[in-house]
Amino acid sequence: MPLIGENRVLVARGLTEIGRTRIPGIDALLAASRVTPGDVDTEKIMFRVAPRINASGRMGHAKDAIELFTTAGPARAEEIVDMLGELNDRRRKDERAIFDQALAQLRGLGVESKPRGIVLHDEQWNLGIVGIVCSKLVDLHACPVVLITRNKEIYKGSGRSVRGIELHRVLESCSAHLIGYGGHAMAAGVQVAGVDEI
Repeated sequence: MPLIGENRVLVARGLTEIGRTRIPGIDALLAASRVTPGDVDTEKIMFRVAPRINASGRMGHAKDAIELFTTAGPARAEEIVDMLGELNDRRRKDERAIFDQALAQLRGLGVESKPRGIVLHDEQWNLGIVGIVCSKLVDLHACPVVLITRNKEIYKGSGRSVRGIELHRVLESCSAHLIGYGGHAMAAGVQVAGVDEI
């Protein structure tokens, strides 16, 4: 979200208060992220702190982050933060692997010039990570990207777009072939019964 209006106010207040919460989980998380309360800024939160929190939902379960911020005492907070660090390391490795596999698929399809859009699929990709990889591919190819993986009996995916192409409207135009979809102009999720439907 852009840091304007009320978002800017909330973030500014949060940065001021983050070192004074007396919440063991926040203290442990900042320490593990090498962020001191007196030297915290949005860049450090974005690149050091937030990825560890997000890793709980992408690679594990979000309940761990909730426990970290609500009920964990100092010893338990250290355990959770260590686990989040390990999950984040795994997330980085998996993200790189999916990105490399997606690039290999594109090469195999003979995609060299600027494509108008990219839709790729692999049953082994982690659903919690494909959105991040979509963003990297959008940056690289400057076109909308949807990556799909299998989730039990349904294929689910995530997409990212570029300015001027509303991803939600694109999905709406092919909704007859989809089980479900949702999102907005720049990001969306999608469900299909099978990759033959794509």
